[in-house]
Amino acid sequence: MKPLTAAAATALLSSCAPSPTTLTEPDPQRGGAFGEDGAFGAVLLHRDLRVRGDRVVAVDIIAATDDGTTPERGAVPVLLVQGGSVPVERYHWLAAHLATRGAVVVAPRFLADLAFFDQADAADSLAAARAVSADDNDDLAGVIDDRGALAIGHSLGGVVAASAFEYDHGIEALALLASYPDPASTPTRRDGRVLFLTGEQDGLVKRDDVVAGVQALQAPVVAADIAGLTHFQITDDPTDAELEKEGTTGEALDVVRPRLLFLLDALLADVADTAGADVLDDEDRWPVGVTAVEQP
Repeated sequence: MKPLTAAAATALLSSCAPSPTTLTEPDPQRGGAFGEDGAFGAVLLHRDLRVRGDRVVAVDIIAATDDGTTPERGAVPVLLVQGGSVPVERYHWLAAHLATRGAVVVAPRFLADLAFFDQADAADSLAAARAVSADDNDDLAGVIDDRGALAIGHSLGGVVAASAFEYDHGIEALALLASYPDPASTPTRRDGRVLFLTGEQDGLVKRDDVVAGVQALQAPVVAADIAGLTHFQITDDPTDAELEKEGTTGEALDVVRPRLLFLLDALLADVADTAGADVLDDEDRWPVGVTAVEQP
């Protein structure tokens, strides 16, 4: 028997994937203004992808769908890296939102929910998902666009996402949610776009660390503060221990999350080269509750 090629091995791992789970139903009546869900639905698929040699990573893929079942083809890829000790499921709300706006989100699962100790798995999972999409025999064939990706990281996951962006890996833009790059790193990448989104009531991330992270980067940066947003409102179902650690409850989710999503949607539009990308650089068009981070 001939040995399996890497592509064949990836396809084999993906061939018995279960049926997708619907997270959001499509709705052509949704307007899709920045900060709001778009008209697509969102479906969740679980895959085991071979990333290096015999290493396999479990990955959640959340894709746009027009019929509620079939993933859309040609979607802009988003790599989503979980925060430290925060399960991927708690970011499904965010991934589903991006999918309704036409993206396909690749969210790898890390051992003990700690991406920091297996950092290479992040970019490698994105590459493996692209390989699956390039396989005409896979039910995800053609789903992932070959354009540059958007990498998103929350909290400790932002350190991993920033590293993947720094070394390119087909990543065009980076969004750091309540996060900043590793202070020990020396970023040199000058192209692409970086978006920092911080919570005004974040009880864990210090503003000085965010400002230092902004100043350390060489790539073009937009940094914004979200009024009323806490660290764990970026996730669903915070634990009692997390809430106690943060020490603040913030404003209502239906108020703060649209503020968070507004500029994130604008960055996605920039990556996808669709209408509204210029909003990212025009503070006068940002909604109430979203302000630029002041830098010394």
